[in-house]
Amino acid sequence: GLIITTQDGGKQTIHAESILPMTPLEPDPGLAKELEGVVSEIYVCGSCSKPGLIRDAINEGNQVGMAL
Repeated sequence: GLIITTQDGGKQTIHAESILPMTPLEPDPGLAKELEGVVSEIYVCGSCSKPGLIRDAINEGNQVGMAL
């Protein structure tokens, strides 16, 4: 199980056989920023631009690839 702190400061136990930790749902433009000035073109998609589902990131990458 997992013990969490609720918004009001209380403790709550979530009973489960398995728990998958997830990263914060925030954009991560770090790699794109590191590549600025190193490569001639950068196309930002997926969780680099906005959090979302993996299928949406794959679709965005496909759209960029097809446009090149």
